Amino acid sequence: MPTPSRNLSAETLSQFRLFETVPIDRLNDLQDSIEVMEFPKGHRVCEQGTEGNSLFLVHSGEVRVIRKDPDGNLETLGNLGPGDYFGEISVLTGDPMSADVVATTDIEVYIVNGEKVRELCAENPLLSMTMVKAMSVRLLRNVPVFESCPDDLLCEVMESVKEKIFDRGELICEQGAQGGIIYLIKSGQVRVALGDGGDREETLGYLGPGDHFGEMSVLTGEPISANVIATMRTRVFALQGEEFERICEKNPILYKGISRTLSIRLREANQRKILKNLGRLTRVCPDQPESDPSVLTSTMAGIANEIWRQTHTR
Repeated sequence: MPTPSRNLSAETLSQFRLFETVPIDRLNDLQDSIEVMEFPKGHRVCEQGTEGNSLFLVHSGEVRVIRKDPDGNLETLGNLGPGDYFGEISVLTGDPMSADVVATTDIEVYIVNGEKVRELCAENPLLSMTMVKAMSVRLLRNVPVFESCPDDLLCEVMESVKEKIFDRGELICEQGAQGGIIYLIKSGQVRVALGDGGDREETLGYLGPGDHFGEMSVLTGEPISANVIATMRTRVFALQGEEFERICEKNPILYKGISRTLSIRLREANQRKILKNLGRLTRVCPDQPESDPSVLTSTMAGIANEIWRQTHTR
C-alpha cells in the first residue's frame, strides 16, 4: 500500500529543473497542493486509460512506463528516475493517461494537483514551455530518425511542428495519396489499415502516444502505403516534409537516423514478404496427409529457398 511521507519544502521543489523558473513564493503557495507519497516496488502508480489530473515528480527510485495495445501486447516506452516527471500530458490536455507507470524500485514521488499546475503555467509561460518542450523531446526520441540527435536540435525541430486534433473515425492519411508529413502521436490512438481497392481493408495494427507514422513517404517520396484512422480523439504533432528537409540540410547528423529508419523498414518489408510466401508454401495439397514425407520435404525446401531469395536479393 502507498504511504504518505514527510512534508515538502519550497526549497526541495526548486531543485527540480521543471520549477527553476517559478518564484520561491509561488512554490510556497504550492506546498499545500502537493502530496508526498511512497510506493513499493511493483506498485502501479498510474493506469492507462484512466483520468489523470496530477503531475508526478520522481524524488527517489525508478518507474517504468508501459503501454498496452488493443491486442493486449505490452511495450516499454522508457524508464524514469529522480528529477523526472510524468502525467503532464493528461494535466495539460485533459486526455486519459496514455500508459501504465509501474514502480521498478521503492519510490518516493511528489504528486501535484493538476489544477494548480495549470494555474502556474498560466502565470509562468516559461514553465508551460518547459513542460511542452520536454514532452516533445521525449516524443521525438521515439522516432528512429531523431533518436541520436542532441536536445537542442530536437527543440529546433519542435519549433517547426504544428499540433493537430483528429476526432474518432477521422481519416488522417489515405492509402495511395501523396504524403509529405511526419506525424508524432501526442495522445489518443490510430488504426493502420491496408485497403484492397474495394470496400474491404485489413487492420495492420494500432499506434498510440509516442508512436509515429508518415515518415517513409517523406523519406522516399513514395505514396502513403496504408490508411491511418483515429480510433478516438487524437492529438498529433505534424512536421512538414519541406521543413524536415531544411533541418536535415543544416544538421547532417539526421542522415544517420534516416539511414537507420530505411534499413529497419526494408527489413520489416522483407519479413512481411517472407511470411506471406510462407503462408502460400505451407498450403499443401489437402488430399495428402501432412505426415507424407514427400509433401513435407518439398514444402521445407520451398520455404528454405524463399527465405534465401528474400534475404539475399534486392
